[in-house]
Amino acid sequence: MFREIFIIGMLMVAVMSVVFISGCIQTEKPASGEMVGEDVYNAIENELEEAVENITLEDIENALLE
Repeated sequence: MFREIFIIGMLMVAVMSVVFISGCIQTEKPASGEMVGEDVYNAIENELEEAVENITLEDIENALLE
């Protein structure tokens, strides 16, 4: 009788541990300052690349005259 109660208690502890651990596990990495900085850098780099691709001769002349 004691053995069965002990086994049931251990199974309950195991199930509760699994539920607790699964609730504590994060599915996504939290955004760190470094990751946010890289995202900003990549956005600026993309904007500059688009600007260089779309630049015209008139834009270059206006920049030289300023």
